[in-house]
Amino acid sequence: MKYLLLLIYFFINILSAEEFSLEAYSSTKRDRIKVADNFVYENIETKGQWKDSNGQYGLVFCHGNIVSENGTKKLQSFCEYKDRDNDKAWTVLTSNKQIDLDNKMYQFDTTAEIGKNIYLNGSGKYKSLIGYECTFAVKYYDEEYNFLVQKCKPPSQ
Repeated sequence: MKYLLLLIYFFINILSAEEFSLEAYSSTKRDRIKVADNFVYENIETKGQWKDSNGQYGLVFCHGNIVSENGTKKLQSFCEYKDRDNDKAWTVLTSNKQIDLDNKMYQFDTTAEIGKNIYLNGSGKYKSLIGYECTFAVKYYDEEYNFLVQKCKPPSQ
């Protein structure tokens, strides 16, 4: 009987842990410093709208930086998502991408980018997302506008 209850407990936990997805449209402002031909630093500020697989929607605001050095572009950006009920989630987006040095690194890279978005904290309904690790893909329309899609799995238990 004890093993049956334990089995039921684990089965319920597996079923209650659900995948989660999100789409966002946003614009980004950039302040860029070209330190050398092989080193560029950018501060970024992103504002936009999002909707998720649970039917929620709201605004997103991010602050971060991009460091491009010796053919590698590293992104780190902290974001706050706020929904219509004023519940919030806080995440960190990271990526590490090889870039073409012959394409003048200081010019804007309009190709797609793939990375991780980790849920660090949440209020209200978003507390349950803390620890979720998501894979995102972002496509840049130009230097300002972009579209992001992310798929998330619950943290390992």
